[in-house]
Amino acid sequence: MLWGGKYESCVNCGTTKRPRRRRGYCNKCSGPAMQLIEVAAWDQSKPETLRRYPGYADSDDAQEFEWLREGYMHELQRRLDTLKHWQQSADDPADGIEIEFQLDRIARYAGASTRGLYHGLASYIDWQFSPEQRKVLRELLRKIEVDRPWRGVDVGRVFEYRDKRREESHSSQS
Repeated sequence: MLWGGKYESCVNCGTTKRPRRRRGYCNKCSGPAMQLIEVAAWDQSKPETLRRYPGYADSDDAQEFEWLREGYMHELQRRLDTLKHWQQSADDPADGIEIEFQLDRIARYAGASTRGLYHGLASYIDWQFSPEQRKVLRELLRKIEVDRPWRGVDVGRVFEYRDKRREESHSSQS
């Protein structure tokens, strides 16, 4: 579906380069945005609303339930914010450290076993590529990252969020 009419661009990231899906979101923002709406409607007393809930809602107390819901929403919003940032910064200058981090992420996606495979490459990139070349390189690498299938929310991060909130709660009560 092309852009135009009610939606001139994606309501999250602002792109017109990717196809439009529903409610004015592009095909990359639509999934996380629809899940965010779904998770915001989770109701512990209504099991039919708990699709994707990362645990056992009937055994979680109200506070634990809310922390997990917040954590899940936080991860979905993080995905939307990343897509938005990538789109909005497409015309910004690119530097070597940004490209170094991109290369490391892409190496992880590809299954490289060496962590920090491109560590220390930022200065080399800054010296070897002109500002315009760095910008083109960053956008080519972003195209790979954006087009990579999103695996959904990292449930481990949701539980880390809950654990952090639990610790904060315990320390404030002490």
